[in-house]
Amino acid sequence: LRHAYGGVLFIDEAYSLMDSSDNSGEQVIATLIKQMEDQRGKFILIIAGYTNEMKMLIDMNPGFESRIKEYLHFPDYNAVEMREIFMQMAHKNNFVVDHNALDHYDAIVARERKLKSFGNGRTARNVLDKVIDKHTLNLSTGVIPPSDRYCLKSQDFQNIKLGGIGFDREF
Repeated sequence: LRHAYGGVLFIDEAYSLMDSSDNSGEQVIATLIKQMEDQRGKFILIIAGYTNEMKMLIDMNPGFESRIKEYLHFPDYNAVEMREIFMQMAHKNNFVVDHNALDHYDAIVARERKLKSFGNGRTARNVLDKVIDKHTLNLSTGVIPPSDRYCLKSQDFQNIKLGGIGFDREF
């Protein structure tokens, strides 16, 4: 906190403080609240995260709500924005995306959006990473010709898996 004096302390996924088994998270939250009051004007605290989890964090200690002056809500990206993010990321990685492949991308995002683990822009990046891996495999096995080395095709989107170890989901 002292390092933030004169500046900003930004805590992303702040609700993770609630997950400590030894109550250290509650101590951190209590310290933040006390410092927000005692060191008022010396630093700016920004806590960020997903809406429902942030509500639980704020409800956990009434001191938070009474000291937070501004709430900013950023809605999830819509389907068009998610597609644009994906396309920009692909382009940044020197790929173009075949128009027909975008329907597969849209279907993956639509399924992901229903899950609690939906990561918004992170989902676009995760899909791209998996699709590039699959594209590499498809190139090496001849499913996609070398002339399409930098073009992500429908085949690259088929049967990709999202999720962590033990949590894979096929699409």
